[in-house]
Amino acid sequence: MKPAVLKVSSPEVASVFADLTAMQRWEVLRRSESPMTPEALATACAVSTPTILHTLDRLVEAGLAVRIKASVKSPRITYRSISSSVLFQYDDRSAEERRWMADQREAFKQFHRRCVDRAQTISRLREQDLRFFTSDTTTILDDGEARELLTILSEANRALQKVVERARERLRSAPRPDASTESRPYYLFLQLQELDQPELPIPTFLVADPPFVKRHLEELENRASEILAPREIEVARRLARGASRPKIAKELGLSVNTVATIGKRIYSKLRVHSRAELAARIQTL
Repeated sequence: MKPAVLKVSSPEVASVFADLTAMQRWEVLRRSESPMTPEALATACAVSTPTILHTLDRLVEAGLAVRIKASVKSPRITYRSISSSVLFQYDDRSAEERRWMADQREAFKQFHRRCVDRAQTISRLREQDLRFFTSDTTTILDDGEARELLTILSEANRALQKVVERARERLRSAPRPDASTESRPYYLFLQLQELDQPELPIPTFLVADPPFVKRHLEELENRASEILAPREIEVARRLARGASRPKIAKELGLSVNTVATIGKRIYSKLRVHSRAELAARIQTL
């Protein structure tokens, strides 16, 4: 699915984008696999239903959410995110919009830091020298993601310890660096910290100027994952592996005719003519 492109020159978009709480509530909606009722979203965000309804009205006005009317199948009004991904576009030629975007980036950065500052505040001097690497990226992880990251960091830590031991051995033999060399001191800090209380997820989106938006959309047009629907991707993967239509139909609970129809649609969308071409086209899926 292509990302929704929203222009910050729109007052409604600018207003909701600058509201970090509203953007967090939108992120909860964006992550939901199915449309949510206001009551369900209010429960997920731990606020009252009237508060969520006010936020939803603003999200709909800004184009970040869609209101789905009640029907026989779904008797209650529900809401969903306009897209699984969103691009906020600003005009780089406008000094006012550049300043506004810089202010919003700083606001989000400070917001991220406040999520972890309850336990400890870390300050770092920004170095322009490319020989320095700094990162102050923060996000909210669930338990599974935290465990996965902990495993990665543990492996990285073992590798880092080898370097640290070599550095300590060097310092023992030569405590002071040779002033005649270009050797400079570096500071290393890694931290995975449990938060004191649950947090709503940090919103995920891109902010870019028109040239980047155009290049990004052109690139997405060539990605099979953006061209095909989820069911088409499931069928395409099996076709690429050489599975027969009856086997695919049985695995996915479809009729053979439906699989054949989906297959024709896949070939047409991707402009391929054989399973070999299909396999090459979707190898990144």
